[in-house]
Amino acid sequence: MSKLDRWFLKEKNRKKIYFTFFLLFLFLIIVRLFFLQILHKDFSFNVINPIRSYVKEIRAKRGSIITSDNLELAVDLEYQGIVVDPTLFKDREEIEKFVNIINKVIKNIKIEETVDKIFELKEKNKKYYEFKNVLINVDQKDQIDELIKEARKNDRETFNARFVYFTRKFKREYINSSVFETIVGFINKEEKGVYGVEHKYDEMLKGENGQATGTAPFSASLAEYTLPYLIDEKIVKNAKDGNDIVLTIDSLLQYSLDDILKDAHEKFEATTTMGIVMESDTGKIVAMSSYPKASNRAEIKNHNITSLFEPGSIFKPLTVAMAMNEGLINENTLIHSEGYIKVKNRIIRDHDDSTKGTLPVSKIMVNSGNVGLVKISQMMNPETFYNYLPKFGLGEKTGIDISYETVSSLINPKDFTEVRRSNVSFGQGINMTQLQMLVALNATINGGELITPQIVEKIVGSDGKIVKNFEIHNKGKVINENVSAKIRKILEEVVSSGTGRGIKLDGYRIGGKTGTAQKAGPKGYEAGKYFSSFFTFFPADKPKYSILITVDEPHGQYYGAAVALPLARDILDKIIKYKDVTPSEKVVQNISAIEIATPKENRNNKIENIKNDFSMDIMPNLIGVTKKNLLELGIDRYSVFMTGNGKVVKQYPEAGSKIKVGDKIRLELK
Repeated sequence: MSKLDRWFLKEKNRKKIYFTFFLLFLFLIIVRLFFLQILHKDFSFNVINPIRSYVKEIRAKRGSIITSDNLELAVDLEYQGIVVDPTLFKDREEIEKFVNIINKVIKNIKIEETVDKIFELKEKNKKYYEFKNVLINVDQKDQIDELIKEARKNDRETFNARFVYFTRKFKREYINSSVFETIVGFINKEEKGVYGVEHKYDEMLKGENGQATGTAPFSASLAEYTLPYLIDEKIVKNAKDGNDIVLTIDSLLQYSLDDILKDAHEKFEATTTMGIVMESDTGKIVAMSSYPKASNRAEIKNHNITSLFEPGSIFKPLTVAMAMNEGLINENTLIHSEGYIKVKNRIIRDHDDSTKGTLPVSKIMVNSGNVGLVKISQMMNPETFYNYLPKFGLGEKTGIDISYETVSSLINPKDFTEVRRSNVSFGQGINMTQLQMLVALNATINGGELITPQIVEKIVGSDGKIVKNFEIHNKGKVINENVSAKIRKILEEVVSSGTGRGIKLDGYRIGGKTGTAQKAGPKGYEAGKYFSSFFTFFPADKPKYSILITVDEPHGQYYGAAVALPLARDILDKIIKYKDVTPSEKVVQNISAIEIATPKENRNNKIENIKNDFSMDIMPNLIGVTKKNLLELGIDRYSVFMTGNGKVVKQYPEAGSKIKVGDKIRLELK
């Protein structure tokens, strides 16, 4: 065999070997493909749609904000968002059919614009479109489902429902927001609290979002939604809904106070009207409001804790309490007044002759003399007087559990001149918020305790268990109990025979103090501009409630006794009736004759009597009436607030009270 033949033979064998290896490789590929295709049937799907792992966020529900009497003020309501996969629509015609179905339920869809957008995404092979600013409730979702089913029944070949699905969403709703807005506050678009309780307790309210993991086609671009291509999903962390915040606010007293302040704002054409009702021994705020209301959220301002004012004569109990606590005076100490006093280069005068002459401290307070208070302040060491101011909480925040409280710093001790001290003794030349003034005054009548005001009663978890109970926070003793008792007695005399006579209610022991302060301007005190105030508490022997009403720049009358006192009387009257406060004396007369028509024991709750009472604008006896029957009685003419289900067990106003269309009625059912 020649060399050439051997080469050809060798080359032939090499090709056989190569071919054999090629066949073996091809065989292995075929076997592998067969194995994958038969034993792993989803292989072709995954080749076409590469899968990936993803993490999905599960939204937590924000906690509610609730009044002490169970009225929800802020609540997350669950809705559904509408999402479609544009690539699953066959053509533009099918998109139009679907959008028209949505519009039948929502009624404000921009049909042409929406169809164009979905079709555009389909052309670009985009798999996600969410209807913007569209949230539907369960009933609306059911309507859409039914309409789609009907459309498929009529046109099964060209219409399918695989392109639509719904996502769980929450929307924050505020109940009667204008009445509670300065307390509750609000959240922004990012769902963060930016004012009020919403801001202060944002972390407690927002809860913790959960997580789910799984795999989905790479084309499922938005992992936060459960897309129709989902292969599997596993929840690794459940969402924990936010905690509920239960306020100290009583909704009915809040509504009552708000109405009173609104009417006064209009009547006196005032710049601002403000009011606070606080429990004397706990510091719990049961009502706090102001007028006017903000026209939009950006303008919301809680004037009770942010607006500064000079208190005027309502400050006088503090000056007297300081001197008494130092042992310099008592209620019978005689002080002489010529009707004016010169301090350095300034003349300070009494407002009338009722405090001219030699009078005991109690009478000076009863008739609200200025000169007598200046002389009392002069008995004290200037440093002692000054040091009492922060003890009463002035010059610092009250510590109320709500955001953005304002504070006015005290004047530097070096600048606390004799003239300044004299002015401060009767409430001029010193700024504070309404809440600061109320907290300080409260310390003079509650036994001498400076108590931190609170707006939150407790925090309750989504499981119903109490997360935190808020305890009374006592900052310390400012004056002793004996001095506090004397201040209570003096202020009760102010009501029985002094400038506070207008708030007298037969059978009840009430204390109070009027205040009228000229407003300071850039060039000194401005003529014709005043703050009118009234502080009251009751029962006078053992205070349960402390109330402060302030009216800024009333037109016409401006004395506290004529402007602020009637407002305090109105809210006091509401409290006494609503809380069923027992009179201190045996002889009991009607609190407000104009509101009480007949004794409640003479009224029964037969349906015909209830209808008859309503027709005559008299509050009927609703105890025992079912919720169903209530809706048939024409009660919708009034502002009715019901809590619970079943039958009425408690009502306000009481049976027999005079009512009118639009009045607020509070019913508790069990």
